[in-house]
Amino acid sequence: MYTPAGPRVEVVELTFRIVSGRIVSGLRSRPGRVLGVPLAAACAAAGLAACAETPTRAPQAASERPRLQTAAADPPPIAAQRQTREPARSMAGSYLAGRFAQKRRDFTEAAKLLSMALGVDPGDPGLLRATFFAHLAAGRMDSARKLASRLAALGGPMPLAELVLAVGAARLGAFDEAETRLGSVPPSGLNVFLIPLLSVWAQLGQGKVESALKALDETAPVSGLGAAHDYHAGLVFDFAGRPDEAERRYLAAVGAGAPPAVRLIEAVGSFYERSARPGEARTLYRGRRAPGDAAPAIEHALSRLEAGSPAPPVVGDARQGMAEVFFSLSGALFRDNTLDLALIYGRLALDLRPRFPHARLLVGRMLESADRFEDAIAVYGGVAEASPLKWSARLRRAEGLDELDRTEEAVAALRRMAYERPDRADALSALGDVLRAKKRFGEAVAAYDDALARVGPLEPRHWRLLYSRGIALERSRRWPRAEADFLAALELNPDQPYVLNYLAYSWVEQGVNLERAREMIDRAVERRPGDGYIVDSQGWVLYRLGRHEEAVARLEQAVELRPQDPTINDHLGDAYWRVGRRVEARSQWRRALSLGPEPEAVDGIRAKIERGLDRPPAVPAPEPIEAAR
Repeated sequence: MYTPAGPRVEVVELTFRIVSGRIVSGLRSRPGRVLGVPLAAACAAAGLAACAETPTRAPQAASERPRLQTAAADPPPIAAQRQTREPARSMAGSYLAGRFAQKRRDFTEAAKLLSMALGVDPGDPGLLRATFFAHLAAGRMDSARKLASRLAALGGPMPLAELVLAVGAARLGAFDEAETRLGSVPPSGLNVFLIPLLSVWAQLGQGKVESALKALDETAPVSGLGAAHDYHAGLVFDFAGRPDEAERRYLAAVGAGAPPAVRLIEAVGSFYERSARPGEARTLYRGRRAPGDAAPAIEHALSRLEAGSPAPPVVGDARQGMAEVFFSLSGALFRDNTLDLALIYGRLALDLRPRFPHARLLVGRMLESADRFEDAIAVYGGVAEASPLKWSARLRRAEGLDELDRTEEAVAALRRMAYERPDRADALSALGDVLRAKKRFGEAVAAYDDALARVGPLEPRHWRLLYSRGIALERSRRWPRAEADFLAALELNPDQPYVLNYLAYSWVEQGVNLERAREMIDRAVERRPGDGYIVDSQGWVLYRLGRHEEAVARLEQAVELRPQDPTINDHLGDAYWRVGRRVEARSQWRRALSLGPEPEAVDGIRAKIERGLDRPPAVPAPEPIEAAR
C-alpha cells in the first residue's frame, strides 16, 4: 500500500483507516467464498489485492411487512452522500479521498483522485496498482491499459495487468500477442478456468484450429464450473465446425442439474436451428420462457424461429468467444457475492464486445448493487436499440431513475413503455413497485390491476404480482381484497416465505387465525431462518398467544438480526414487560423510539415508556377497513 511521505505518516494512515471503513462500524462484512475458493485467494490469484479487503453487499430481496412494521432506512445513495469539498491539493489528500471513494465503489471518482496522487509520485508501485484497479473497475479501459503497461514494466507478478494487456491485443486482432501474454499468467485460482479458455480462443483467432481443439481437450473442468466449461467447449467446437462434439458438450451443460441459463439456451437453440432441427429448438425455447432480464432474448428467438428467419451463432468470432468467457465467470462471481472481481471481468467482456447486451445488463446490475445508479443507467444506455434486451435495459433504467429520486421521470418512462407494448405486463408491474415504494398505494393498486389484466391465466410465476398488489391493498386499508391476493399467491406458490409471513403477520395484528398464522410463520422461518422480520413475526405470534417466555427468546434473536428496526425493538419491549423485566422493557421502548418508528406509533411507545402495559394508553379507534370491491 502507498504510504505518504513526510513526518505525519502515522496520522495519515490512521485517517485512511477511519475513512476507508476499517474503523467505521458497518462498512465491513464477513469474507465470502468464490465457488468454493476463499475470496482472498481468488482475488490474489487474479492479481487483485484490493478486492480481498473490500466488502460487498449481496443483492437480496427484502421481505416486506404490514403497515406497522417498517425497516430502518438504508443509507442514501452514494451520490446523495457526496458533499462539496475543496479540490484535493496534496498527494496524501488525493490518495485518502480516492481510497475512500474506492471503498464506496465510486470507481469513477476514485480513478480521478488516485490519478492526481499518482501524478505527484508516479513511481510508487502500490499507488500505481490502486489507480489501475480504479480505472479498470470504472470501465476506463484505455487508461487502464496504459497503467497496465506501466505495471508490467516494473517486473514481478501482476496477472491482472497481463490479462488487461492480452485483452487489448485481442481487441486489435493481435491474437498472437494475446496468447503470449496469457501464457505468462500463473494458472492458479480462477485463472485455472479463465486462462486456458481464453488461450483457446486466441489460437482460433490466429486460425490454429487443430492446436486450439487439442488445447481444449487438455483443459480440465474446475470445481463448481463444470457446466460452464462444457458450455464454452460447445461454443468452441461449434465455431470450429465440429457439430457432433459441439452438441455433446452443449447437452452436457444443459443436463448438469441446475436450470440452464438463458445464454446457454440461446446457444443450444441457435445450434439446433442452424442444424435444421427447428422442433428441438422450439421445445427448448418454450421450456425456458421465464421472467427476468434476459427473458426477451428467448421470446425473440422463438419469434424468429416461427418467422423462419435464420439464426445467428452466439459467437461469431474469437473476440466474442473471449468476451463470452469473461461474461460467464463474471456472472458466477456476482452470484457468489464477489462484486469487485465480477465487475472487472464484466468490464473486460464489454471491452472485447462493447455492444454485448447480456454483459451490459449484468454490469448494470452489479453497479446497482453498489448503489452506483447513475453509472448503471449509462451502461444500460449502451444496449443497442435493435437488441431484444433493450426492453429489459429500459425497465432497469427506469428503476434506477427512481433510486436517484427522479421518480416522476421513472413513472413517465414506465407509462410510455406500458402504452407501447399492451401485450406485456412487466412495465406496469414495475410501475406498481415504484409507486408502492413511494407510498402512493392507490396508484400502485391501479397499476397492478392493469398488469394482472394483461397476464391472462395465472401461472406459478405470477405469485409475486399478487403479493405486491396485496401489500398495496393492505396499506390502502382494503384488507378483504389484500387477503384474497395473499391467499391466491399461496395457491400459486404454497411455501413462499414472504407471502406466508405477510399474511400471517397481518392476521396476528388483527387478532384472528392465530394458530394458523403461527403454523404459517413457522414454515416461513424454516425457509428464511436469517430473516429478522420473519423471526420477529414468529416471536410476535407467540406473544399474542400468551407464550411470553418463548416470545422473548425469538424476539431477542430478531433484534440481533435486525437491530435497527423500531417495530422489532418495540415488540421485544412488550415481551420483556410481560415476563417482569420492566427496566429492560423501557430501555427497549426508548431504543425503538430513537430508531424513527412510523409517526402513528410514536405516541403509543411514549405512553408505554411512561405507564408500561398495565394501564393501556388511550389511543384513537382504528380507521375502518374498506370493504372489498
